[in-house]
Amino acid sequence: MKRYIFPLARVLRLRAAQETAARDELRRAAARARQAEERCEEEFRRYDAQIASGAALRGNLFNLLAFRDEAARRARAVLDAEAARAAEEQARDDARAQWAEAKSRRSALERLDERRRAEHRYAADREEQSEIDDATAQRHHVNRKQPGASS
Repeated sequence: MKRYIFPLARVLRLRAAQETAARDELRRAAARARQAEERCEEEFRRYDAQIASGAALRGNLFNLLAFRDEAARRARAVLDAEAARAAEEQARDDARAQWAEAKSRRSALERLDERRRAEHRYAADREEQSEIDDATAQRHHVNRKQPGASS
């Protein structure tokens, strides 16, 4: 019997490479999400610090206007950081879904390979058993034809 060759081996290698790429992208997306979270926390700290230090500057009108402009810039930075964090978390979730899909496709091909490999082993075992049975039957037949042979 011929040796077993999985006909979709190239596709399986491709699926494995796609899964690896998706897993790497998930790692990168998770790192970007962590960085976005850190930037968001930093912007919150800056905003809080600006509010605390601005209390001393509220004496005259110019200070009040400068404080309001600075507070608006800090608030905008906080909102931008939150939006960036949300976008990175969504990208991370998308990357996780893509990795799970790639893993599922690869594992489906691996299960198919295992099933076909088992079928091949079963067929090879049946063929071997058939050859043994044929050889035994032939030997038994030869022994019956010879005079004086005991069975």
